[in-house]
Amino acid sequence: MPHYRYVRVLAEDGPKRTVEMAARHGAVPLRWTAEQINDAARPHIAFHHVKGPTRGMDVEWIFTALDATHTRVQIVHRLAFQFPVAAEFLGKFVVSDIFIHGVATKTLAHMKRLAESGAA
Repeated sequence: MPHYRYVRVLAEDGPKRTVEMAARHGAVPLRWTAEQINDAARPHIAFHHVKGPTRGMDVEWIFTALDATHTRVQIVHRLAFQFPVAAEFLGKFVVSDIFIHGVATKTLAHMKRLAESGAA
């Protein structure tokens, strides 16, 4: 995905990986570390952020088959802000609006373009 600078697998233990991810929102570089669990049986990808401004956030990528050729992809974020000072301002306007919404919107749009183009 063009807005990601890199994704590095730091550790792997069965279905669980620890990954360091970095993206851009405009000129703003972003970076975080998360534990990732892939569940192909559901299908579902879960992330628990362990480092970075979103530490403590849980993210789910949920794939729902609508019919034989269409799938709905949802990214759900759950974060209780852990900033001791200015939590509401930093949480809402910086972390939520820039980091979460900015990256997730670009990720979903790129996944849609890839799926509709028939790319593997």
